[in-house]
Amino acid sequence: MAEKLNALKGQLRGLEAGLAEALSTQLKKESECKLTSESISNATATNEQLRGLLLDQRARRDEFANVISHQLQAIEALEANVDVMGKKNLDEAIMWYNKFLGFRVVAGEGVKFVFSKVDMQSPDDEYSFCIKVNKDEYSLIQCTPLLKDTEELVKDLNCTNDLFKFVRIMRARFQAAAIKVFCSKDVGTPLHLTDLVHKFVKLQGF
Repeated sequence: MAEKLNALKGQLRGLEAGLAEALSTQLKKESECKLTSESISNATATNEQLRGLLLDQRARRDEFANVISHQLQAIEALEANVDVMGKKNLDEAIMWYNKFLGFRVVAGEGVKFVFSKVDMQSPDDEYSFCIKVNKDEYSLIQCTPLLKDTEELVKDLNCTNDLFKFVRIMRARFQAAAIKVFCSKDVGTPLHLTDLVHKFVKLQGF
């Protein structure tokens, strides 16, 4: 009888040990499941946060793109208006130069600048020069009538790239040449400095 009791006690201790081991294993699995669940929850929350940030960034991107698009449209409209006004002003300037200075530009081998109304005694006489650009360098290929010291003027033009200044100087040189020719025709009539100034002013059309 005592042996059976001891055997039952041994089985009971074995069952208790197995139960304790099973409970320990279950607790470990539950703890792991809880940690996994928390990790999933944290990952889900992080994903939602990132998704919200992404949507916000996309909204901002679309907003900025819309603003930039409107600005580009405004700039294009402004540039178009400037181009129209610039062309209008350029056309008016060319018309003014042609009307009052007899100035026109002719395209050909180079760019030919033609002036009339230089000599007020013969306003229809034309004075012209032609320049050519090769590798960003200007050269004078024709000048009618011939003028002195044009090499220095072309050298200065290549240094300053101020074509408008060059054109003004060339016209002034043509006017000076016209005055010289006009004065040389007044043989026997002494001309003083005041007379020359008056003649020059008259040729200028003032």
